[in-house]
Amino acid sequence: MTRSGTTNWANDAGLNGDDSGAGPGVIQPPVTLTFNTGGPYLLNLFNPGALSDGLSRSTAYPVVSWGSFDGSTNAPFMYPDVQVAFQPSPVHFRLLLGGGTNDFSWPLAGQAYGRFYFQTATNFTAWTTLATLTNSGAPFSFEFQGATNEAMRLFRTVQQR
Repeated sequence: MTRSGTTNWANDAGLNGDDSGAGPGVIQPPVTLTFNTGGPYLLNLFNPGALSDGLSRSTAYPVVSWGSFDGSTNAPFMYPDVQVAFQPSPVHFRLLLGGGTNDFSWPLAGQAYGRFYFQTATNFTAWTTLATLTNSGAPFSFEFQGATNEAMRLFRTVQQR
């Protein structure tokens, strides 16, 4: 790392009662910092062959990146800047009932990379979790064989608390 000189820095060591000490102080502008090594970030790759391929921080691997900042409270600008907006996971649900097939699809509404329960019930109070999924942008597919003698079957996705 290289930086601009310290000749314009104000050393206020006298404020802490020790004139021979270092600081506190103020770094006066202009200041230039140049970093020569990349910083780490985590990368996840989705494997479409694995139904429950969990995309999470624990399954990611570190890689390096470069960044810069403008001296404000704004977040650093990372390179490369791919500007990919998060796309929620599409839920694909197939209900098999009485020899017929009913397909339903919807985007998973909720926190990016949040965990969700896919649940079913025959009333509005006793829910059973069929699967747990992560809102990673990866598609989630589920098939359910309904019983022909059921008067009602409900399904929902609920974010884990």
